[in-house]
Amino acid sequence: MTELIDASWLVDSITIAKAIEDDWQNTTYPNPITLDNVRVDLTKQYTGVGNNREIVANATVFLFARFTGNYFVPDDNWLKSKVAYNGHEYLVTDYVVNHEIETNKPYSVELKVI
Repeated sequence: MTELIDASWLVDSITIAKAIEDDWQNTTYPNPITLDNVRVDLTKQYTGVGNNREIVANATVFLFARFTGNYFVPDDNWLKSKVAYNGHEYLVTDYVVNHEIETNKPYSVELKVI
């Protein structure tokens, strides 16, 4: 059984646009989509120890198949996509797909953005 999520926690909306690179390595972000009923955690994540720490994410965006409008499961083509939230723009650096234990169906996604 998957963990229970209270829909009242999902108070945020974002827009996301996949990065498209042309032959000259110019990047555009056409056709943004809006994702409603998501949760954005603005906690920074670091790698390394002591003085050798590096920021790997400024925030994590949580999407849930059951609640998020336009829910999708990303693949590596979504890395470097642009996320707009609360007047700021971020780039997707990593993602985690969580699966149902019983059915192995994706039930949530965590997008790491910087």
